[in-house]
Amino acid sequence: MKKKILCIFLCLTMVGTLAACRGSKPVSFSNDEMDISDKGCVNWYGRTYADKEDGSMGFDYTCSGFEVTFFGTSLTARMKSSKTTVVSGTDYSWVNVYLDGAMVETSVLEISSEQYADFELAADLDEGRHTVKVLKRTEAQFSTLSLSALSTDGHFETPPAKSEKKIEVYGDSITCGYGSVSAIGASGFKTATEDGTRTYAAMAANWLGAQCSIIGYSGWRLANYWPDAGLTVPDVYDRVYSPLRSVDAAWNTSDYIPDVVIVNLGTNDYAQCAASAQTNYAFGNEQGEIFQNAYRDFIAKLQKSYPKAQIILCNGAMLTDTVPWEKEIVKELNAAGNTSVHYVQLYQTAIGKDNGTDGHPHWTAHYESAGLLYAKIKSVTGW
Repeated sequence: MKKKILCIFLCLTMVGTLAACRGSKPVSFSNDEMDISDKGCVNWYGRTYADKEDGSMGFDYTCSGFEVTFFGTSLTARMKSSKTTVVSGTDYSWVNVYLDGAMVETSVLEISSEQYADFELAADLDEGRHTVKVLKRTEAQFSTLSLSALSTDGHFETPPAKSEKKIEVYGDSITCGYGSVSAIGASGFKTATEDGTRTYAAMAANWLGAQCSIIGYSGWRLANYWPDAGLTVPDVYDRVYSPLRSVDAAWNTSDYIPDVVIVNLGTNDYAQCAASAQTNYAFGNEQGEIFQNAYRDFIAKLQKSYPKAQIILCNGAMLTDTVPWEKEIVKELNAAGNTSVHYVQLYQTAIGKDNGTDGHPHWTAHYESAGLLYAKIKSVTGW
């Protein structure tokens, strides 16, 4: 796939824009007449953000994106990206492009323009009906991504029905795929080696044929252990939180009601407590109680929003099974009759064997964890 970096005014007329979807004949429409947020024309995945100023859709979270069907030979997307300047090694957004259900390495694009530019997603195809899906590989902490228009040389049609199976995931750098496609044992973060589509949760969801909405940031914790230590996941679980675009908007949890909620947090809680010289995480100590109380409260929030969901707490990847936080909570809740909360021990990354950047799991380690999570989800849902 070729990448075009062309700065084009938003008012340019596009041919066969989304206003011509649902099988109508090719017609020219100006950009301000089309609505890329129309769910009848575009399948949106993950927590997205409608920008009222320029009419674009923002999709910043890991594995968020869009899907369209068209009849023609080519598809072009007008997109822009931003990047953080705080963390060295970060570039712009990277995406995977899937054509008719298949993804090849040449379909990996870096959206490296801070002004709207045209990116060729498909070209020189046999004329006919095609479906293109775009998923963001990189996490919201390091880059934003916006789509303002789509065009084809043919016409747009109704996209395929989205899976009725829905999974929601709350996590940190592990879930975001930090270093998942780097060399074994690499050091120093780079967005080019972060691929959230090749992580335990995304792979398990894909094998199950389920939608997967990921809410994750590197460094995120479940709780704070000293004042003013920053945001935690319970602070933003019901929001579209994107600090790079200064957005902190409410998210309507009824817009996406998951069958399964996966929570994989604790690694950064442990790290924060270790930094404060509290490394003994025996159940019952002061900081362990802070963690567990925060977890209980978060589970209560999730079950209030999603009363029918199965909730799976994860541990592992970068921590060992000797830390009993999640197990103790699940045992306690199950004993009290709350049987919709479960536990799964993920695969323990072996340093020097299947770790990517900075000790984070390589995609091969994620693959092992995906198998364990896949089995657990099947057992609690019957999928």
